[in-house]
Amino acid sequence: MRLDDDESVAAACGVDSARRRPPPPQVPPGKLVDLDAHRLWLSCDGQGSPTIFVEVGGGSNGGDWWNAVAEPRRDTRVCICSRAGCPRNDEGPMPREAGREADEAAALIQRARVERPFLLVAHSLGAMNALALANRHPDWLIGMVRMDPPPLSWMASRTFANIRTDVVASVARMRGTAARLRARPGRPARRPTRAE
Repeated sequence: MRLDDDESVAAACGVDSARRRPPPPQVPPGKLVDLDAHRLWLSCDGQGSPTIFVEVGGGSNGGDWWNAVAEPRRDTRVCICSRAGCPRNDEGPMPREAGREADEAAALIQRARVERPFLLVAHSLGAMNALALANRHPDWLIGMVRMDPPPLSWMASRTFANIRTDVVASVARMRGTAARLRARPGRPARRPTRAE
């Protein structure tokens, strides 16, 4: 999908172009846990052992996992966390990298008193952080499931280095489109001029 016009960007952001409003987010119950420098969101539900600790993929707010773990929550405790900068969390200190993310997840687990050992389930970018967490605290895990992890060879490639630049540019365009959509509710959004 090309993100070079307002309608495409609105669709990619989950905005209904006719209404110009995003759909209501699915928000599982949870709480912000204070890690001193910032707070991270954590949702735990269910009873039983072992606990399943879910490290979500990049940009996820955990809501996409809430229904996916409905069945396991009937028999065991399931905790879902998301990283600094994701929806509902504080930004957190920079730079963001797997080691820092793992240390923050460890602090979250300790402060929230998540029962250990647990089964670590990680998706996408969360799978990279999960490897670092498992390396730092192998005694905390009874096992790990990595779902759709990024290939390590790809992450070492030149292509990966260019992604940050592309993402920053895309986010800037999306923010501009969102501002235009908010400023003109009910009217078609105008296309930006080259000067913008």
